Amino acid sequence: MSSRHEIDLERGTGVRLLPRDFFDILSHRFFPVLSLTYIASVIGIAFKKTPVLYYLLEDDYAYDMALWVALWVTVPALFWIIIRNSLRYAALADVWYKAIAGLMCMTLGVSFILFPEWEIGHNLRIFFIATMPVFVIQYYFFVRGGLPAVAAWPLTVAGIVLLLYGQFVL
Repeated sequence: MSSRHEIDLERGTGVRLLPRDFFDILSHRFFPVLSLTYIASVIGIAFKKTPVLYYLLEDDYAYDMALWVALWVTVPALFWIIIRNSLRYAALADVWYKAIAGLMCMTLGVSFILFPEWEIGHNLRIFFIATMPVFVIQYYFFVRGGLPAVAAWPLTVAGIVLLLYGQFVL
């Protein structure tokens, strides 16, 4: 027997373009994890290259590659946010997140088997593999609730500052 989900609609609340907790989801769940992913990717990519300080302070290679990694992690999260805020399919948001993240990981794994010599950019597939734990961390924060504002806002600001430094200063 399947469980039925009740949809409660309050009368007189007016039409809302965005759900009530949309900005809470963005500010306490999505942006902090995305910023943490970007910061860790910049540092990890810079450490993979030999002169670490050169790639952190003078070259934009690590910042550009980390941006691709952050965009890769964003795909299942955006689906989760959109589906969770749907009236009819909100209960399926977790299933969709797991399915999309699993398909992305499977596609990446199959690409190593089918095309072992093929490389996107400069070792971008290796950095995509490093994002597999991020899918789990991001799912944990989405389902269990967001970070407290004391931790969420500094992470978000640090990620934005690093992004601006890498894109405009370098």
